[in-house]
Amino acid sequence: MSLPCEYVDPFREDDPNLWVKIEHLGRYMFARDLLVEKGSKLHVDLGCATGYGLELLENVVTQATGVDYDQEALTIAEKRLSKAKVIHADLDKQKLSTLLKPNSITSVTAFEFMEHLNVVEDLVSDLRPLMVEGGKLIASVPNYLFEKVGADGQPMNPHHDRIFKDGEFEAILEQRRFKVLQVLGQPLVGDLPLKEKKLTKKKLISQKPSRLPAMQSADVVKAFAFMFAYPEETVDIKKSYAYTFVAQAV
Repeated sequence: MSLPCEYVDPFREDDPNLWVKIEHLGRYMFARDLLVEKGSKLHVDLGCATGYGLELLENVVTQATGVDYDQEALTIAEKRLSKAKVIHADLDKQKLSTLLKPNSITSVTAFEFMEHLNVVEDLVSDLRPLMVEGGKLIASVPNYLFEKVGADGQPMNPHHDRIFKDGEFEAILEQRRFKVLQVLGQPLVGDLPLKEKKLTKKKLISQKPSRLPAMQSADVVKAFAFMFAYPEETVDIKKSYAYTFVAQAV
């Protein structure tokens, strides 16, 4: 699917990829609701990009910090955030432990971020001592069934460095003092684009409704994200483009 840039911002009205936008926003809605319930003093969002997720989270935690390597995206984030701070860092080249104090982080989000790293294991190992015992890690990685690979077995997506097979990401967490509590999916967001495509192909509708400018308004994106892209534990999890993990530092 063609995107206007590497990262997704659900509130970019010039981006017509509604299904992708609500998929990304739905995960942050889930994180917000979990953190409202559990509470968090210092929250860190890895791969925060333009800060749309931090904007949801900054008022439900005591302190929020975003980390990203894209300075252009962080400039947008700084303009939209009222309380959260952002850090410019490439975590393939710099350890998170050089930026934050040990035993200080109470929650972390890392949505569609881990597959962009050269060595995920190193980041997770570095992250654990920074978190308090009982701290929550909420992360998502793409379902490998939806990842196209080349003859060399590597991802064809130029931005992805890693593909996680069944149970692989969960094992990475469990081996580094994280206990996985939940694995959730977003299957509706996978089904709806296919149904829309079939209707268009059969000429039962003349245009994909998701591409209409009116469907890109913030209110519509928020409503659709909650209705169709809110992560849940489901028997159809393999239909989900990405898996969302809730883990606890132990």
